[in-house]
Formats: sequence, structure tokens, C-alpha cells
Amino acid sequence: MPESESITPYLEENGPTPRSELPVRLESYHREQGVWLFRLTSGVGDTQPAGGQSVKIAYLPEHKKEDVCRCFFEANPEFVDAQTYRSASRQLSNYGREWIDACRPVIAEFFESPSASDESGFDTGETETCSFCGEPVPKGGLPAHLQECSER
Repeated sequence: MPESESITPYLEENGPTPRSELPVRLESYHREQGVWLFRLTSGVGDTQPAGGQSVKIAYLPEHKKEDVCRCFFEANPEFVDAQTYRSASRQLSNYGREWIDACRPVIAEFFESPSASDESGFDTGETETCSFCGEPVPKGGLPAHLQECSER
């Protein structure tokens, strides 16, 4: 690989960067240089980008996780518009506890966090119907309801 095609110095100088803004095309040998890509997907082991097509972020292991996450949200406004605090946190969990802990303040910058009175992350007053007994249940409370449902 020619030295001119190394993007490590670029990332060291500029920090996490949207893939489309890199000075050279990202190739497999860049992974050997320690270049990683970040994007949130719609589920564990899933490869579909969450919130539609998203811009991947190139970063180095020494970059702060919160900087990588902030770069992703800034480069993907459609993702931010399509998600909630809770769904973004859940998708970030695919990267592990360290990422969630480091990025929680960044998530709060881009998404309205659930209020203390509504820890489920859903709007207060929103309900869903239990398919066993037909009772309305607060949104997000169905698993707890099913443990005590008389019709189950």
C-alpha cells in the first residue's frame, strides 16, 4: 500500500470522520492499520442500518467513544429524526456497556430523555392492549402485565 493511501494520520489529526469525507477510499488494508467503522443497526447481529441508510464513521481505537457517537449523530440527521432516546440507547448496546456508558451524555444531547415519571421511555398515557385479557396496559408495561395476567 502506498503511504499516500494511509488514512491513519488523517484520522489522528481530524478525529472520527464520516466515511464519505475521507481523503481516500476505505479499503480492507485500512483495517490492518487499525481503522474501524461505526454505525448503528436495527438489532443485535443485524446489518440493516437503523433509521434507513446511514453514513458510517471511520475512527481509530484511541478516539473517545463519545466523539465517535457524536460524529455519527451529526452525520446522520435522518437517524436522529427517526429514533428516540430509548431506541438509540438500545441500538448502541450492540457495541457493549462501555459504549453505552461513554455515550449516554451524547445521546441526551440529541434525543429527549424519558422523564423520571415515565422510565419506560414512552409518552405518558400511551397504552397497548393485552391480547389475552383485552385490558389496556401502559406502553412498555406488557411484559410485567403478562406475569400477572389472569387470562394467560
